[in-house]
Order: sequence, then structure tokens, then C-alpha cells
Amino acid sequence: MDRNALLERLFDVFLASVRYSKRYDSSPRSYGTPDVLYSEECHTLEMIGKNDQISITEIARRVGKTKSAISQMVDRLIKKGLLEKQPHPENERGVLLKLTPKGEIVFAYHAQYDRDQFDKLCEQLDGFSNRELCTYMEIQKEIIRWLKDKGNR
Repeated sequence: MDRNALLERLFDVFLASVRYSKRYDSSPRSYGTPDVLYSEECHTLEMIGKNDQISITEIARRVGKTKSAISQMVDRLIKKGLLEKQPHPENERGVLLKLTPKGEIVFAYHAQYDRDQFDKLCEQLDGFSNRELCTYMEIQKEIIRWLKDKGNR
């Protein structure tokens, strides 16, 4: 197979990976409570759980979304009883986010779920050498660089 055909196949596989990743992320799941959460909501809870009393502005900055989008998600999580807002001690207009006890359950359940999924993925990739895995990472980094550059034009 010539190089161009090989690179086309590589990019096709990459795009398939993106599609399956999006499908996975858009499937709601339960994480130890009756609540159904999307991946984005769960990862927001994870960020709050790992960074006690973080602000909406800081979450938006870290994930590259607008404050409005994060505020809407936070409001949904508050309605589900997973988060609470607390006044910011240094900024009277600001609020900090904190997990509720129910949010802590989701946080712990999700952490275990991620560990279990990571272990399964490691088993799946067990046949690849460290060198092959490093090569794959370098290829992915180049694709990401290309996509970032393409998005900035």
C-alpha cells in the first residue's frame, strides 16, 4: 500500500475513533444513584470533587466552554441534588461549587468506574509494545496539532 493510501486509512480510523468516542460520551449512565448523567456532567462533578470549591469561571476556562454553558450544566446538577453553590469568600458576586453527599457518591462511583474501564483497556492493549504505544501517541499528537491549527484559521 502506498503512503498516501496508508495515511488515508489512518485518518479514517481516527475519524471512526472520534465517532465512537462521541457516541460513548453521549450515552447517559447512572453512577451509584438513580440519576442519569452524561459524561460531560460526570466529568464536571469529577473536576469539582478534585478541586474543592471551584468556580464556574474556572471550570469554563479549564474545559474551554462558555460560562453560560457551564452555568446551565451546574443548574441541572443542582436540581439533581449533586451540587451546591456557596458564596465566594473573597468576591461577593462570585460563587463556589461543592459536591453534596449525593454528589460525593457519584464522584466515588465514577472514579471506580474509570479505574475499571482503564484496566479493561490496558488488557485490550496488552499485545502492543511500549514502543508501539509511544509511536501511536506521537501520531495522535500530530493529528491533534493539525486539528488545532486547522481550527485557528
